[in-house]
Amino acid sequence: MPTERPPKPKPPPPPPPPPSSPRRSSTLSLSRLPSHFMIFTPAAIVRLIVDASRCLLRRILLLSQQTAPRQGRQCYPLQLSTHSTTGTRMALGNDTRISPTAVVQAQLDAYNAHDVAALLAIYADDAQQFEHPDTLLATGGAQIGPRFTARFAASRPRAQLLNRIACGKLVIDHEIVHGDTPDGVSAQELVATYEVVQGRIARAWFSFGPLTRLRVALPADVPGMNALIARSGVELSAGFYTQEQAQAVTRHVFGVDTQLVADQTYFVIERDDAMLACGGWSRRATLYGADRAKSGPDPLLDPASQPGRIRAFFVEPAAARQGLGSMLMRHCERQAQAAGFGVLELAATLPGVPLYLACGFAVIEEFHLDLPDDIKLPLARMHKRL
Repeated sequence: MPTERPPKPKPPPPPPPPPSSPRRSSTLSLSRLPSHFMIFTPAAIVRLIVDASRCLLRRILLLSQQTAPRQGRQCYPLQLSTHSTTGTRMALGNDTRISPTAVVQAQLDAYNAHDVAALLAIYADDAQQFEHPDTLLATGGAQIGPRFTARFAASRPRAQLLNRIACGKLVIDHEIVHGDTPDGVSAQELVATYEVVQGRIARAWFSFGPLTRLRVALPADVPGMNALIARSGVELSAGFYTQEQAQAVTRHVFGVDTQLVADQTYFVIERDDAMLACGGWSRRATLYGADRAKSGPDPLLDPASQPGRIRAFFVEPAAARQGLGSMLMRHCERQAQAAGFGVLELAATLPGVPLYLACGFAVIEEFHLDLPDDIKLPLARMHKRL
């Protein structure tokens, strides 16, 4: 009787895949668009693409009745990609070898350089600009040029590209446009759709989100800021502090330091006249706390030998993770640096530590704050060289 063959040994499991590279992929799915202000959702961007495609289709149908179809026309496939706002300046004319994406990138570079002459060279002589879907804003260089000149003089805008979609002659840019205001800064989400014909922009449609504005806080803002701080202090502490800790620090420590309002170093962020965030910096010695947590004088710091202060940032819970804290930090750092400070210091609650780390701060000390009812609150002292 023949013996049975022993079973074949199982092959070893395949090795694990190599760790993913930290380099970002050149393509993104619509579901992975960055949040930022989240006014234009992926679904909204798709609708804009469809609307723009319909406009372009109508124009193609009209042209097809007048001209014979061309052979060998180049087609650029649908792709969603990320791009840097830095690019190579190129000479643009009626050069059909330049891809629509390259034309639009050159337009973005010229816009950020505030170079009106370069922009007019990129736009076709009879180009049109629209507010989406069909409100005509300007036609030809005689109207488009002055619009750019006025815009640059008013707010010195800087466009930050979030994502770009290219489909045939259409290029759709999703951007945040940052600008200066008399008492602060602004940011506005924008979806711009460009139709590129023979190497130049023939049509452009703009869809604007609401304006997000950072301004100096006023005494009249104090009640609204204290209400926002109370909501933010409790709701955004979940997962970092216990409910008892969050309520205690909100009750006994958090609130507006009105000296900073008087010093004009405290700010609010608004959108559609609704307050979404507040925070600021200080040239005074107090490191944290509202008026009720202070005692004694609050002397001015010496920028040559002492660090300036970043005072706590508070964001409306419904507007969390929309870039508002980063917007506050950029403005505070510029203001403190202009006042002569080379180092900033802050006392961070645990919910704020991830933001401050992302902004370049480092933890130099961990400590506890003793609150009533024997509650201890972990904090972190952090600093950053400017």
